[in-house]
Amino acid sequence: MDTLVNTLLRPYRSSYTPNDLGHKTTHKYTRFDDTLRNERDLLIKYSYFSHKTPSSTCLVYCHCNSGSRVEGTHAHI
Repeated sequence: MDTLVNTLLRPYRSSYTPNDLGHKTTHKYTRFDDTLRNERDLLIKYSYFSHKTPSSTCLVYCHCNSGSRVEGTHAHI
């Protein structure tokens, strides 16, 4: 039972490399990867996609606790 509870409450983190995020530059976007440090001194990694032409559109993709940045790479297409 503990295994089931832990799977739901604390799922395994996705493992990926920066290469899994795809190309840093496409015909529409340039991706910038960076990190922030939170109050608990943990690093938060994020990717910022900058449109190559001026745009007023902003897309924020937040994944679930069992997700990763790899999921969001398809949201900007």
